[in-house]
Amino acid sequence: MDPSGCTRRADSDNDGVIDINDICPGTPAGAKVDVNGCSGTEPRDSTAAPAAPSPARSDAGNPDLDGDGVANAVDRCPSSRPGDPVDAVGCRAIFGAGQTVLTAPELLFDRGSVTLGDRARQLLHQLAEALAAHPEISVEVAGYSDDADTAMGLERAETVKAYLIEQGAPAGGVTAQGYPSPSAATAGRLEIRQK
Repeated sequence: MDPSGCTRRADSDNDGVIDINDICPGTPAGAKVDVNGCSGTEPRDSTAAPAAPSPARSDAGNPDLDGDGVANAVDRCPSSRPGDPVDAVGCRAIFGAGQTVLTAPELLFDRGSVTLGDRARQLLHQLAEALAAHPEISVEVAGYSDDADTAMGLERAETVKAYLIEQGAPAGGVTAQGYPSPSAATAGRLEIRQK
């Protein structure tokens, strides 16, 4: 508890961004970080969050601290990245026009593993924000095993489901299902399917 009697939330890397909001866990001690907990020294890939933009101004002069073009006053997903497609409330577009399945290279498990990597957690954090902002959307987490057995696929799907709920996705809107891998192309893959 802090001096005012409030419960402190965990900040494992002591960067000033609580763990539940930190999409770059493990930043070096003393590193200056943006609102997402990223220092800007993380590897630049398709999922690494960029350094925080300077506050932009959007309609009605409201600040847009995450630089997504949606004013903070209406932004339900304040950690979206500049350049990512977002909806009217600032949340990452989960599914593209006419799409009902989300797959991404970040959503792959290592062979024999049910552990989420940093890149997967970054993407899933944004997905959880979007699901929290749109409780009318229900999804199935489809986890694929490394072979014909569905047990590992289900364990992977349950891991992702638990993470999404921990990050704020409505529990009633997320289900998990395990599938066997019919080929090497699907081994370790994860899909988020709109129901």
